[in-house]
Amino acid sequence: MKRRLKDLVTWSRLWSAAGVAAALTLMPVVAAPASAGGSCMLATPPFGPPTTQVTLRGCGFGAHEIVRVYFGQARVATAWTDSDGYFSSTFNVPASTEGATVLLAVGDRTRMVHGGAFMVLSETWHSPNHLW
Repeated sequence: MKRRLKDLVTWSRLWSAAGVAAALTLMPVVAAPASAGGSCMLATPPFGPPTTQVTLRGCGFGAHEIVRVYFGQARVATAWTDSDGYFSSTFNVPASTEGATVLLAVGDRTRMVHGGAFMVLSETWHSPNHLW
């Protein structure tokens, strides 16, 4: 498992270097619903400044499985799935993070991996609906 996780971290570095993480920020962190036989992961909110509190929900994992959540190279949360393979976890974006960052959820038993990206904004970013 440690070797596989090390490979994932290496890939996350390569994705960032290649600009794939930036491209992923244009798409939401979500895939097909579990009822369609796929897997899913949703980060709320999908972007924000450092220290933003993020809720990550996912499905498609094994029943009663430990899921480890990685934000870039840092493990930021650990969650347990329910009997249907769903999990929910809350974490804060690390203070030293900036730009597009790979977000991974990794199942301990099934080794299922779901990923996406989170865009870390500067502290002075403004939108019509939010003042960050």
